[in-house]
Amino acid sequence: MKELAHTALGRIAVEPKALERLVRDAAAKVDGVGVVRAVSLDDGAAAVTITARHRAVLPELGALVQQRIAEAVRQALDAPAARVDVTIEGIQLADEH
Repeated sequence: MKELAHTALGRIAVEPKALERLVRDAAAKVDGVGVVRAVSLDDGAAAVTITARHRAVLPELGALVQQRIAEAVRQALDAPAARVDVTIEGIQLADEH
C-alpha cells in the first residue's frame, strides 16, 4: 500500500492493484498499443510490457507510452513517476486480434 497523505481525520493510501490498473489503462489507451501484457510497480517506478500494433514506430510508441503513464501517475498521485520502463515484447500483425 502506498501512503499518500495524513490528514486530521487519518491516513490516505492507495492499493498497488489500483495503481497497476491506472498504469495499465494509460498504456492501453495509446494508439499503437496492441495488448498490455504485464505491469509492475516498485518504489515510484512503473514497468509495463506491451505488444505493438502492426506498423507502429516502436521508439515513438515506447516514448508515448512513457509520457502517458507518467501523466496519469502525476495526475492521480500529485507526484511524478520516478521512472517508467516500457518493454515491447511483440508486434501484433494486422490479422491478429
